[in-house]
Amino acid sequence: MDADAQRLGYKKELIEMKGDLRTVAELDFQARERSVEIVSQYLEKHDEVTIVLKPHPSEDLLFYKSYFKDRGFLSDRLILVEADYIWKLLSKCDVEISRSCTTAVEAWHLGKPTIDLNPVPQWNHSSKHANGSIKCHDYATFESAMSECLSSNYEVPQKLLSKRMHFIERYCEGLSCDRTKLLAQFITQKIQHRNQSNYACKKNIFSLIIYVLLKHLDHLPHNLKVYGARYFIGNRYDKFGRLDKYFHYRDVRRWQDKFRKNLN
Repeated sequence: MDADAQRLGYKKELIEMKGDLRTVAELDFQARERSVEIVSQYLEKHDEVTIVLKPHPSEDLLFYKSYFKDRGFLSDRLILVEADYIWKLLSKCDVEISRSCTTAVEAWHLGKPTIDLNPVPQWNHSSKHANGSIKCHDYATFESAMSECLSSNYEVPQKLLSKRMHFIERYCEGLSCDRTKLLAQFITQKIQHRNQSNYACKKNIFSLIIYVLLKHLDHLPHNLKVYGARYFIGNRYDKFGRLDKYFHYRDVRRWQDKFRKNLN
């Protein structure tokens, strides 16, 4: 991790934000281990509840599949979503559970109860994301929060609603979701005032060569690594069954063309 961060030129920034990188990895691993233990314990005690698990696209899907299959929960008590978008699931759930994640923000827009499960308090990605949810750090608090959220007369407390709106106003330009419009305006300004090379890699000639090769091959090496030979028959799911979230150069080019039409 240290070597990768150093090579990418982000080591100093990451250390300033998160501290020692090895400690960051260890705490993240602990948070995942304790989270699945809490969920597993809850499923053992509450057979009336079904949990739908949607891992982040960057996570190891096979870990969760193996963990819950070994405990007899997979496909019966716990549904593991391998390839679907989160907003298709949120509307059908009773309560959203995550750890300092923007998925909770999407659930806020639907008025859903949300639980921020963070069993390693010293490793919290973003307290701002967690503030609009019921915070849990262990099994007891999680079980209590689930009982509260699943009760028939539960309503999101005004205190949490206020914190949600504060976040939405600050980072989403309110419920109108004009933040996307501002992003488009920012990109348009960059296009109008661009006067430098659009190459992403300028540090050395080796990086430049790699960038040019990837650009003109349309990231073919990346596609083969992620999709395998199935890429050639139009399969766009990676080896874990997830939709790839990386943008390709042709995607960028298509949006550039759209902006140019508006500028002319």
